[in-house]
Amino acid sequence: MTDYRECAIRHLTAIDPGAGVGLDPAVEHADTTQAVRSNLSLVAGIALLLGLVIFGWAAPDTFNVYKMVHVVAAVIWVGGGAMLTVLALLTEREGDPNVLMSLGRKAEFLATRIFIPASFVVLLFGILMMIQGSLDWGQFWVISGLVGFAATFLTGLLFLSPQTKKLNALAAEHGVEHPLTQAALKRLLLVARFDVAVLLLVVANMTAKPFS
Repeated sequence: MTDYRECAIRHLTAIDPGAGVGLDPAVEHADTTQAVRSNLSLVAGIALLLGLVIFGWAAPDTFNVYKMVHVVAAVIWVGGGAMLTVLALLTEREGDPNVLMSLGRKAEFLATRIFIPASFVVLLFGILMMIQGSLDWGQFWVISGLVGFAATFLTGLLFLSPQTKKLNALAAEHGVEHPLTQAALKRLLLVARFDVAVLLLVVANMTAKPFS
């Protein structure tokens, strides 16, 4: 009888390696936690979208709808860039080149998929606000804001993007900890800090509206 049961178990295991073997409770808990977090993230995204639609619909006029989208996109773009800059500074102090390189790759992912689209939303709805509100394009805060936007855009296009590709090539050829790779990474992060500083000045300029 015992031999029959052992043979049956072996047969089931050969068909399905997981048969007759219970899952590790820690693995089950981790899978459940991950599923819950994913669902909560989806709920948060839906709530944000619904909130924007409701607030936009209840806005007193079109100008305020444009301003809402303009400001939300600016918060995502500039706030996200500022937070990444702080994280890069803290990570650099830890002295772990692999962690710093990992953060750099995440920053590249966020830049291409979130920050760049958000920056164009900021520009588009800023222009729509100017047109809708019949504002004067010759004011200092408008001109300097556009110049600041152009400066950060060109910095990303002509330096940050090419240098990121060069950095990835160096990491693939020499490794993350190689002096050439680390020098390129730190140079990239340094320019990114100045870029974020310019963005914050643009925000201060557009909100304070100096010399107007």
